[in-house]
Amino acid sequence: MARCNGPPTVSSQPTRINWRKEQRHYEGYQLRGGDRMSELATYNGGGGALARDARRFGREISRGRLGTQIRTSQVDNATDVTLAKVENLTMATGNAMQQITRVSQAQRQLEMIAPDAAQRLAFIADDHMLGCAELLSDLRRDLHRIR
Repeated sequence: MARCNGPPTVSSQPTRINWRKEQRHYEGYQLRGGDRMSELATYNGGGGALARDARRFGREISRGRLGTQIRTSQVDNATDVTLAKVENLTMATGNAMQQITRVSQAQRQLEMIAPDAAQRLAFIADDHMLGCAELLSDLRRDLHRIR
């Protein structure tokens, strides 16, 4: 088909059917019904199968996002629990060290008053230190069980 250089003139006007073909060819973009190629239209054919698939895929994507949010929340909660465990264990360990230091200072003061009781005082101070260590060990074990 030869390309026309403009709209057909009256003198050279072809039949009505050929003129429409020439018009579409001349304008380049024009399609049936006056639609232009640059305007996108959604495909509605296929008896609704495409819409059904689109809804199904949308639900799958929503489920995936929901699963991601749940897993992220679980990780955040686990992090909060771990930080609380570390903070509590640190606080208990620091308190135990302060108490052991206090007992050690009292031991030295009492040894100056009664040097003969030095071994007995050392035994009591060591027993106190071992008791604190045992309690801290129990605390660590209990904190480990908490999920």
